[in-house]
Amino acid sequence: ERDIRDRDTYGRLLRYVYTDEDFVNIALLQEGYAELYLIAPDSKHNKEFEKANYFAKNNHLGLFN
Repeated sequence: ERDIRDRDTYGRLLRYVYTDEDFVNIALLQEGYAELYLIAPDSKHNKEFEKANYFAKNNHLGLFN
């Protein structure tokens, strides 16, 4: 799923990724396998991302272990 911009300043494709069961971006953050990096104006799911990142940090998961 696309938000506002198609690519970042380095030319990387920006997308929200889903499977049948998961919102992959959220799953990566929630398990601590990714660090939160928000860039305006793309903000469709920022609140969800912040919650997932907070959960991983508070539970010392993945990168935050």
